[in-house]
Amino acid sequence: MQDMGNASRARCGKYKLSWASQERKTLDVSKVKKLYPDIDLSSCYRTTHVRPFKITEEK
Repeated sequence: MQDMGNASRARCGKYKLSWASQERKTLDVSKVKKLYPDIDLSSCYRTTHVRPFKITEEK
């Protein structure tokens, strides 16, 4: 990624690379529970499933 610098897209031979910045805001549930202990937050939870793609070199 060092060669890409601040670029969000690049090409290397037949490969296309994408490394775009993203912003995600989350709620500090622990803090909300402390500030509002009587509120049931169970209906506000959302489950997200991810499947990371990783490439590592075997040694």
